[in-house]
Amino acid sequence: MPNLNKTILVVEDDDMLRDIIIGQLSLKYPVIPARDGEEAAAKVESDKPGIVILDLLLPKLDGFGFLEKLRSSPDPETAKTAVLVVSNFSDQSRIDRAKEFGVLEYYIKSDIQMGILINRVNRYFTQGT
Repeated sequence: MPNLNKTILVVEDDDMLRDIIIGQLSLKYPVIPARDGEEAAAKVESDKPGIVILDLLLPKLDGFGFLEKLRSSPDPETAKTAVLVVSNFSDQSRIDRAKEFGVLEYYIKSDIQMGILINRVNRYFTQGT
């Protein structure tokens, strides 16, 4: 069962891309921005978002470091927070590593269309998958 909190945490250090994602998603959901993995880890604990949209290449704490922190949280609900990765990394080893952390989807930035991302978020919040 998904977290009933329909808040989305968008973790992206590229200001323009973060603003585009937030602009689209905030039409329907509350959205919290984070610029790096450390800020994201703190916001997950304090705000308990229903889903995280995560870049992997981040300052301070990268996306994999964030995923390690998230999945090892002492709060079982926090540890199960849904994650969608949106990354420039397209190599299979990183995709496989992200999937080992139980991410719902792994999108390549150059290939992703905003409508696909929004539809995936909507599906998670309505169907839990």
